[in-house]
Amino acid sequence: MCGFSGILFSSDQARDGYAPGLNGFRRAASRVAHRGDTDHRETLLAHAWLNHFRLAFQDVASGVQPMPSADGRHLILFNGEVYNHLALRNAIVAASGTAFRTRSDTETNIKGWKAFGRDFFDRLEGEYAFVILAVDGGELLAHRDRFGVKPLYLYCDGLDTQRFASFATHYGFECGRIEFSSEIKGLGSRKAWSREGLLRQFAGLFEPVRTPFEHVIQVPPGGVLSCSRRRAGFACTLHTFPEPIRTRTTGRVDDAEETFAGLFRSSVSDRLLSDVELGVYLSGGVDSKVVAYELSRLANSGRPMKSFTVGFAQAGYDETGEALRYARHAGFDPHLVRIDDRALNYSYPHAVQHSELVQPFTNGAAKWWLSLFARRYVKGVLTGDGADELLCGYPSY
Repeated sequence: MCGFSGILFSSDQARDGYAPGLNGFRRAASRVAHRGDTDHRETLLAHAWLNHFRLAFQDVASGVQPMPSADGRHLILFNGEVYNHLALRNAIVAASGTAFRTRSDTETNIKGWKAFGRDFFDRLEGEYAFVILAVDGGELLAHRDRFGVKPLYLYCDGLDTQRFASFATHYGFECGRIEFSSEIKGLGSRKAWSREGLLRQFAGLFEPVRTPFEHVIQVPPGGVLSCSRRRAGFACTLHTFPEPIRTRTTGRVDDAEETFAGLFRSSVSDRLLSDVELGVYLSGGVDSKVVAYELSRLANSGRPMKSFTVGFAQAGYDETGEALRYARHAGFDPHLVRIDDRALNYSYPHAVQHSELVQPFTNGAAKWWLSLFARRYVKGVLTGDGADELLCGYPSY
């Protein structure tokens, strides 16, 4: 996880008229500093202000951002991981003739786009959000993974968010400046509540574009934003990705189970592409146990991977006994943090503030403590959160 924010101005007048000013931009950028503690870099150009807080998993020494393209004409700010990026490099080198200087997936992304254009995005496998912009401020391109795992928010002055009332294939709009950030709180402009946007997000768990604020939208899962400078400002087009990710298949159940098991194993293996130590969240449920099981088969047996479990004061919710039993059975180094009602009451507003979700997900309060605990030991974790339905973890399934 990394955090970035930036502003692209269409002109000197748009930059000079930005009410919060450079100090306001820096204050807003600092609100996403918790997303990355490896290094921080600020880049100030004539028509662009950029900030990146990096949490590095690959090529810690060389993957500093914003990262320039080989020709020096573009910069990329990236958050997330592309798991197949090393497999894509031969095709990029063959098409572009340029060699790679780092092992970072950030470099793969910008060189792949330079070589193949937006078609390159269809080849990416991972969870990510990134922005590519021209150094002269004339163009911007933003893209987000198809599952929408990594967030990406936009503030466009004068944007009528009412236009995003239905999920269309594309939207066109104009603006004098474009602000972007990994979190809404990283956008420097003053925000006003949008009643419709708030209700749409509250009632629709998977609202793809609208947010609870006027002039603020999110790039939808799989979406691509392209902006070019014109005489009066930026002309922008937001392309959505309306095709379903999940498709119905036919055939033998045994074949489907074998295919799923192979894909699941590959998915866990992909997430071990890291130069820093990783751990795993482990409860007594099916989802985290399956992830942990695959990890126990893949991880280096000479150095047990750390597992992290949160325990509760209420016996009906506490799964520490089963989680610790399974951790020892699978060969993990278990770590446990216990919390009570007082701790949950304290962490709930913090969890809402960091997640920026208006739905009252109470498990976020416990995850806040678990994450605070785990970061003392590792840089990242694997988790089965959200996979109960897929792995038949509820009696109704």
